[in-house]
Amino acid sequence: MITTEQKILCAVSHLGIFLGIPIIAPLIVMVVSEDGFVKEQAKQAIVFQAGLAVMGIIGALTFIFIIGIFIAIAAVIMGLVFPIIATIRNMDGISYSYPVTGGLIKDGRI
Repeated sequence: MITTEQKILCAVSHLGIFLGIPIIAPLIVMVVSEDGFVKEQAKQAIVFQAGLAVMGIIGALTFIFIIGIFIAIAAVIMGLVFPIIATIRNMDGISYSYPVTGGLIKDGRI
């Protein structure tokens, strides 16, 4: 069972994208917390939000072409949906791994 403090820190990590400080919020949580569960979730959030940033840049650079529009739309939808799912899972005490980028953390590649 995870504590209320762990839940709040995980929520700040995942929802930092809505606070206007993506990557920075989970980075601060990762530095401040000493808990392994919170650090793993902060790492998940950092990698996912960095991936979204890269996806957004690629979408912006290729926006002239039709594919850029779809990349940008996918990045927006993923940026809205997955952090909310991650926060809900963490509130239930379940460790959440983002699709695509989450496997990098679990495998120990990052």
